[in-house]
Amino acid sequence: MQPTSPERGVCASTIGFHELLVRHGPAYLKRFGPSMPGRQREVLQRLLRCRTPALGGQLFACQDCGARHYRYHSCNDRHCPLCGQTDADQWLAHQELRLLLPTNYFLVTFTLPEPLRAWMRSHPKIGYDLLFQTSAQALQDLAANPKHLGAALGMLGILHTWSRTLLYHPHIHYLVPGGGLSPDQRQWIPAKEKFLLPVYPLSDHFRHLFYQALQKHHSQARRSLSRKIWQQR
Repeated sequence: MQPTSPERGVCASTIGFHELLVRHGPAYLKRFGPSMPGRQREVLQRLLRCRTPALGGQLFACQDCGARHYRYHSCNDRHCPLCGQTDADQWLAHQELRLLLPTNYFLVTFTLPEPLRAWMRSHPKIGYDLLFQTSAQALQDLAANPKHLGAALGMLGILHTWSRTLLYHPHIHYLVPGGGLSPDQRQWIPAKEKFLLPVYPLSDHFRHLFYQALQKHHSQARRSLSRKIWQQR
């Protein structure tokens, strides 16, 4: 049986990132583990066990030369830079072939002011749900207005929780086709080539929807936040 290299299909940068994780992750867990959200702590622990004796392994033998090679098992976590990255790349290639429309696309990003980020880190389940719901609704509401587009959008939203400098910074990236379906769903209405929706009305409407949702469903959380937050874009 032909042995499979653990680095097969994985670029050098992801291997380097995992090495950094193994080198510094245990110290980080020891210092900050008790204050980390449970899910994040669980994922980090799983990544640190990836392809180590902790997960066991398999012995491969070559039928031609008789050489034997032992390989540790993968954690198979989708966040893992070693094994999850390959699955993510294959999934992305498949989706591009299956779903992309013959039109231009826009990247629309929604983020939050600093005081709301601190609250959201302590309330991730509530906060991330609200972030998705209100940002998606803001996009659809403005797009439905005939003054802007007069169409229903399709979109793919991805939550990121960290900045490039690894600071906590929750935000959503939406991939949005340049147009949408008419109200009767019979006609494609194209957007302008380099313009989807006006940013300031979109920002203000998103803030208003987020405030309303907190007020209606999580009033205690809303009262704990400074009023100045709702004056920021």
